[in-house]
Amino acid sequence: MGETMLLRRGSRLYRLDGTRSSAWYEVKISYPASIPSSFSIRLVDDPHSVEDLGSMNRRLLNTEKIIFKAQNSWPVYVLVTVEPEGVVAKPNVPERELAVFNIGMAVCL
Repeated sequence: MGETMLLRRGSRLYRLDGTRSSAWYEVKISYPASIPSSFSIRLVDDPHSVEDLGSMNRRLLNTEKIIFKAQNSWPVYVLVTVEPEGVVAKPNVPERELAVFNIGMAVCL
């Protein structure tokens, strides 16, 4: 709850421990519409090379979601990135430097 990262070219790698082989999982990010931004989530194999493993993304209003099937019990890494989208419409109001979001993981039944 209440995660923050730089709004311009912000990225963070999350390690998801305790996944069970052949189980389906959902990772979801929600964020306020008051901070115009575009988030993306993708699975990565090696946290050092950030190689894309693919995903089944679903974009909802102010939410980004990925559903995946764990291939083994090794840790899964999820790369979250954000970019600004739009501009502040009020005069003399500075652009935000940080994006605020919530991230969660659940087992899909």
